[in-house]
Amino acid sequence: MKKWLIFIIWISLTILIGILMWKTKPDINEMNSPNPEIIATTPTRTPKMTKITVAAVGDIGLGRETNYQILQRRNPFFPFEKIRGFLSTFDIVIGNLEGPVIKNCPVVRTGFKFCGQPENIQGLTYAGFDALSLANNHINNYGLDGISQTTQALNDNNLDYFYQDKVWYKNIAGTQLAFLGFDDTVSKIVNEELQFMIENVKNEADIIIVNFHWGVEYQPQPSNRQKELAQLAIDTGADAVIGHHPHVIQPLEYYQGKPIFYSLGNFVFDQMWSEETKTGAISIITIENQKIVDTNLKKTYMTTCCQPELVE
Repeated sequence: MKKWLIFIIWISLTILIGILMWKTKPDINEMNSPNPEIIATTPTRTPKMTKITVAAVGDIGLGRETNYQILQRRNPFFPFEKIRGFLSTFDIVIGNLEGPVIKNCPVVRTGFKFCGQPENIQGLTYAGFDALSLANNHINNYGLDGISQTTQALNDNNLDYFYQDKVWYKNIAGTQLAFLGFDDTVSKIVNEELQFMIENVKNEADIIIVNFHWGVEYQPQPSNRQKELAQLAIDTGADAVIGHHPHVIQPLEYYQGKPIFYSLGNFVFDQMWSEETKTGAISIITIENQKIVDTNLKKTYMTTCCQPELVE
């Protein structure tokens, strides 16, 4: 009898322990579900700030002797072959297109009426340019038809352009850049009109870069007029000023912490008669978190007519 009683008690205890273990066993769904405390304390990643680099060059003359050299070689890439590799490292490349490109352009090697063949624009695409300023004293050498043919050639080669009241906008990684171009050589810029243009752009762009065709040819220092316009542009909202027309390099200056490149000199041009006109500069602007964080200059030199190369 005792043995049966002990056996019954042992069976009962075994069943009771089994029931207790089953009750306290963790649910498989709870084990696989995320822990809310762990989620709450997981740090969020801060996205890396994207750097944007803008390279600007000075005067690009695809007419006159440059046009002749391209035709002789049957190679529109010729002027840019030694500089293309360097320009390809930037996010945006701009310059001043000094003169129109038209069909049946007269092949001349001297004179002050510029034009080049429409095919010459292929060299700009090859070199990595994104947009050109057309605000200068030679773009109208062949009238409105010359300008129309030039803009058509740029469109055909996927190049943008800007001048006077035509602004070029470019958005990179959420940063909106605006490029404006003004000519102060054919007729003087009206201060109020300059301010009006920049004011209108301020609401549309994070960074405003203003290009001026200005100053006195072959003078190594900026004029009072250049300083006046540059400071007015920055006071109105410009973040950087880029200049051309003197055909020689003029200094880099800062006003209110903003860079002013008074003149970048010649980039592609046929003025081989002096060291100053064979030398140019490339301005480099670095933008980060919608602000200009660095500026730099690189020198170029034309050993061969119309073909710049980087000078270390």
